Amino acid sequence: MRISTTLLGLALIVLCVLGARAQTNRPNPGVNPVRQIDRAEVRVTRVELQPGAVRAVHTHDDVRFHLFIPVSGKLELTMGSAQPVEATPGQAFFMEKGTPHGFRNAGTTPAMVMEVFVKDTGAAALAAPAATETMTYDHVHFGVPDQAKAVEWYTKYMGGQPGPAGEPNERLLFGQTRFIFLKNDKPLPSAGSSVDHIGISFPDVAAKMKELEAAGVKVLTPIHEERGLFKSAFIEDPWGAKIEILQDPATLGFHHVHLRAPDPDAAFKWYLEKFGGERTKLKGRVDALNYGGVWILADKGDATPSEGHAIDHIGWRTTMDLNAKATELKAKGVKFTTEPRAIRDIHMSYVEGPEAVKIELLQR
Repeated sequence: MRISTTLLGLALIVLCVLGARAQTNRPNPGVNPVRQIDRAEVRVTRVELQPGAVRAVHTHDDVRFHLFIPVSGKLELTMGSAQPVEATPGQAFFMEKGTPHGFRNAGTTPAMVMEVFVKDTGAAALAAPAATETMTYDHVHFGVPDQAKAVEWYTKYMGGQPGPAGEPNERLLFGQTRFIFLKNDKPLPSAGSSVDHIGISFPDVAAKMKELEAAGVKVLTPIHEERGLFKSAFIEDPWGAKIEILQDPATLGFHHVHLRAPDPDAAFKWYLEKFGGERTKLKGRVDALNYGGVWILADKGDATPSEGHAIDHIGWRTTMDLNAKATELKAKGVKFTTEPRAIRDIHMSYVEGPEAVKIELLQR
């Protein structure tokens, strides 16, 4: 009887351990972690949660301790065996290595938390090379003959909001990403260029496509759905920019930039090495990079340089001094087509990415 009881106890322990591991590795729908810094001594991750999203209970066994810092929204945090507590923005929670914890968005709007992980700072760790800065995805630059009409069209049909106060009027905001309209009397269509198209996500793709069709917008591909991804359709704006209209509740608004390259894997590695970011899979299926919620995707195929097309170039922003960043990138073999220079209240430069993607780097 004692042997049976002991075996039963052991079995329960194994099931608990396996259950904890399954919980740790389980997908967390609506939870989007974006790594900001990953150095030998510290790791910083921003986690965005949609309403109701849950980060399952898990542990971090590769760090000495970590800080959990709510930024926005109504978050509920569970640590160890304690009851869940409300994690108010502005608070900070300390956890030792291996502390089981999980959290959820208990509100009706998106929430955000920063997690700071302090690693082992032994000599071997400190000798490791510094990680690449994850730059912020900043903007899409379109070529249009009439900038005011482009602002009006993207406001009316795509949901753009007025640009930041004090900046020129030929731009809109989609979340934190700028859509900037550059004057070009005869832009070439974006399809087939190294920046083939962009994606914008709406709550109801069928309703949006009905609205666009009624307005006479050119439809390239009607609505279709790929299992495990989302419903989507393709349109073309009045000036030749190809746009994927999609329905991804996890990321509404500006969703992605879709590049084109003969070797997408090599292109991803280039961006990851030069601009940081997170190598991941969209919906667990599509190879991608993620920059703070903005997805970078790539299709395989030959491409023409992006400059002069309806989507002329794309842009990233650094927190470093731009001249210092330029020195760092040149050491990595990046080709600068325009050296850093000051324009109004920013410093900017241009580099050439894979398949001659025109890329603006800036410091605001």
